[in-house]
Amino acid sequence: MRKIAAFDFDGTITYKDTLFDFIVYNYGSRGLLCCIIRNIFNLCLYAIGLRSNSKAKEKLLATMLRGASIEEFKTMCENYSLKRVPQIIRKKTIERINLHTAKGDTLVIVSASPEDWIKPWAMKNGFSNVLATQIEKKDGVLTGSFASKNCYGEEKVNRLATEFPYREDIEITAYGDSNGDIPMLKFANEGFLIKNNKWQKFNR
Repeated sequence: MRKIAAFDFDGTITYKDTLFDFIVYNYGSRGLLCCIIRNIFNLCLYAIGLRSNSKAKEKLLATMLRGASIEEFKTMCENYSLKRVPQIIRKKTIERINLHTAKGDTLVIVSASPEDWIKPWAMKNGFSNVLATQIEKKDGVLTGSFASKNCYGEEKVNRLATEFPYREDIEITAYGDSNGDIPMLKFANEGFLIKNNKWQKFNR
């Protein structure tokens, strides 16, 4: 039976959310402040439950990235992924990744963050694929929209089911840290939730 280890990224492999960290890394603290100011209404709607996680994030990213060239964005993502991400990795998660690697398990990342700034690090560290939110690119630039569904909640299960269609032939161990990972943990044969920098077995 093929064994799969599915890891969330933000807060699970890393110890912080990478969206705002990516903005600070590429645009500085002033850039992040400007982004937040321009998104106050958007973030307030999200905070009171009147805007979905997907729409709020899409609008936030559009503020910074709409109109950026594909090449410029690729460079930003590669630099962030290969230079910054190694600085914000959870050591305990790396231990789990190494354990699965030693067993010969297939490693995948399932994340709501854009795949562009996850994939360079993931490919360098033994992951077979990144199942994540995709950014729309058209006519050489970013449109500011998503090209896929936001890979959050039940969409994580959908992505895994598409990537590994014969569920009876695989055994999944999943790792997450938030409510957005719960459906994936339930879908897995075995799940672990990180709390206080410790892995706890997820109880269905």
